[in-house]
Amino acid sequence: MRRLLWSLLILGNLQGVALADNGATGPGTPVDSVPVPLPNNGIWYYTAASSSTTGPDGTPGWIFIPSQADLWQVTGPCIFSITDVFITGDQFIVYVDGLPVLTTPAVPPNVLPEIIPDVPGAPVPFVDQAALNAAFIAPQYSHGSVAIGGGVHSVNIRDIAFPPGTDAAGFGIRSEAGATAVEPGTWGQVKTLFD
Repeated sequence: MRRLLWSLLILGNLQGVALADNGATGPGTPVDSVPVPLPNNGIWYYTAASSSTTGPDGTPGWIFIPSQADLWQVTGPCIFSITDVFITGDQFIVYVDGLPVLTTPAVPPNVLPEIIPDVPGAPVPFVDQAALNAAFIAPQYSHGSVAIGGGVHSVNIRDIAFPPGTDAAGFGIRSEAGATAVEPGTWGQVKTLFD
């Protein structure tokens, strides 16, 4: 019952939105996107994806929060992090400036105990930051981080593995100032964290 309610809550936000590739920024970036700034404050923000939100390549699982007309935007240098919460089993690809830079590890679905923080909407931070910090280090949740170099960058996320019986996912993202690119001329180094 909880899964059904969670899916209905997330899917209630969908209105037949879809991504399109404008050719200039690559897959993972909607046409006419207006980025929503993600502060470099180390606070977890709520976002969500659905299997019914289709990307430019026809694949499902793209974020719909803040909305498909928007992307998250970070200003580097920073560390961008993502963690699953709620039902375990989701796996994510993080795109920076339209390029895939991080794939979180696959984890078994429906592992208990579940971490169930508040669902604040977006772009609102989670009230229960401790729950997101716990999920970020818990082995049952897929999570990871990527260092992003200087400048303003767009970030989009695609869920590539939904737990059985679900077709939507809520998860947390955060940005922390101060990361540096590993090599001059590059904007990031992929660093996957999985305990």
